[in-house]
Amino acid sequence: MDNEDLILNKLLKEIQNTLQGIQNEIQVIKNQGLKADILEMKNQLRENTDLTKKLAQRTDELYVKIDGLFHNAITKDTLIETENHLAQRIGRVSRDITYLVHKAADHDEDIIELRTAK
Repeated sequence: MDNEDLILNKLLKEIQNTLQGIQNEIQVIKNQGLKADILEMKNQLRENTDLTKKLAQRTDELYVKIDGLFHNAITKDTLIETENHLAQRIGRVSRDITYLVHKAADHDEDIIELRTAK
């Protein structure tokens, strides 16, 4: 081997070492970038999970409240039914009062007749 071959071999080894160093640095940069991305995704996933849990809990609470409202709610049909029932009772009471007023008037007439007959 002559002098030029030695120099070329030496330069080739230096270039190979430099390339290996650059490849190592690239790998480190990729790993650091991936680690940062993974850490960011973990944090975002944690936030999303917490938010989802809170939404699920709030949804359950709302379902319980809605169920209670339906349980205690008066429907339109129930109100109409109650109104009709009350109207019937008022009609009966009104007829009873009218009957009693007529009877009282009859009794008053009978009492007046008895007093005048004496």
